[in-house]
Amino acid sequence: MRRGTVFAVVALMALAFVMTTAGALVVAEDPAPTAVDTNVGVVQALVTVDGVMTDGINVTLYSLNDDGTRNLVGTMASTGGAYMVWPWGTSYAPPESGGWQNGWVGWNALPTTHADKDYVDYEVEVEVPAGLISVNGTVQGGLEVGRLWAPSTEHPFCWGRQFEFKLESRPVEYRLDGYKFKDMNENGVMDADEVGIPGVTIDLDTDKASAQTDAGGYFSFTVAAGEHTVAVDESTAPGYYPTTPTSVVTSEGKTVYFGNAPYGSICGKKYNDKNKNGKPDCGEPTLGGVTIKLSGKTNVGGEEVNKETTTATDGSYCFTGLKAGTYIITEVVPSGWYATGPNPKTVTLLPGQNVTGVDFFNAQGCVPYGSIYGKKYNDKNKNGRRDCWEPTVSGVKVKLSGVIDGQLVNKETTTSWDGSYSFTGLKAGTYTITEVVPSGWQATGLVSVEVTLLPGQKVTGVDFFNVRTSTCGWTLDWCLFSCWF
Repeated sequence: MRRGTVFAVVALMALAFVMTTAGALVVAEDPAPTAVDTNVGVVQALVTVDGVMTDGINVTLYSLNDDGTRNLVGTMASTGGAYMVWPWGTSYAPPESGGWQNGWVGWNALPTTHADKDYVDYEVEVEVPAGLISVNGTVQGGLEVGRLWAPSTEHPFCWGRQFEFKLESRPVEYRLDGYKFKDMNENGVMDADEVGIPGVTIDLDTDKASAQTDAGGYFSFTVAAGEHTVAVDESTAPGYYPTTPTSVVTSEGKTVYFGNAPYGSICGKKYNDKNKNGKPDCGEPTLGGVTIKLSGKTNVGGEEVNKETTTATDGSYCFTGLKAGTYIITEVVPSGWYATGPNPKTVTLLPGQNVTGVDFFNAQGCVPYGSIYGKKYNDKNKNGRRDCWEPTVSGVKVKLSGVIDGQLVNKETTTSWDGSYSFTGLKAGTYTITEVVPSGWQATGLVSVEVTLLPGQKVTGVDFFNVRTSTCGWTLDWCLFSCWF
């Protein structure tokens, strides 16, 4: 079969065609051929497109040699007019008569004998225009055309043959493709160092078609022009969560990218911290049955996450199936116990990361309170530390904040005449100490310091340093005097 064409081997029927230069059939009526007639063969073809007889489509006739090679007889374009074949002869149906206006092409006066054979094989080939397909083949062949009418044979009108080529319109086909990939930075873009995810089902237009991603995460569909819906069956990508929309409306020629990131986890243990040092020591037992809570937001979509679990008999706990994000892990301290280490703890989880060692420490008994002390200095040489001749500054506001045992703690005080301040009666945990820089001063060191306080611990030296901003406008000597004394 030749690409883009339709052949028809036609055993010629005894239609005595007389063709004009335009290819129209002009014979009115001829009697049936006799045994001595040798050039009375007739071949004609009808071309329809979507069931409509159609002009202007090229059809080519060939005669066949014994070895199957072909001899060109001629090519014509389909047009109006055709011949009716009867046992007693042929009659012409003009274009204006019903049913014969369009789509016909034919040859007459064709040989009906070849060498020692009393028949000739012919093939008819139709050229299929772009945008059409043939539904009954592109070649019709193997029909023998003889010169006599043999009513008892399979082909009673053996001097002529007719064949219809049925063509149909088809949409122009395009490729729509894409990738399913590990989006490890959750930016929705398949970066050069990111790889595909194989074996994921991708659906086209709901139930129209589906495809599996290959080893590189690639998939493709052949589609007609226009909009199409492409969606991911996320159930076929276990262990991953989407970082891009899972269904998109797109069009032909576009490449679609579906991002996924692997889930992560946060795990730890709960200890009986007998020596109250806030870390696991050899011989210190774990505690089961303690409630641990997780809260936070995911990076993608800002989803609120709240989970709760209980430590196992070995003191362990684990939060799994977590999307990347920032989470706060909090233990609910049992009655009769107090925390000897930070509670809660903040964890920034990356895609696919499994964080371990988020441990909590408790001791039994009354809660020993701790304290935090510091001073405020006039840092005249602006070096961010206290020199022996630099004075303290009184009346400066200092604030304390933190989340202890799941509760928000906020305190405030003011430096005394000697520049000192203190926060007492503090439970173990992590606090933030912040100075409020007075007007006319600027900080020469940190204005906010984080302090992790152990049970009963006294932390000192949480100091702050400022220098006056210059407001001098007279002489250099006056400026030096006012700023240094």
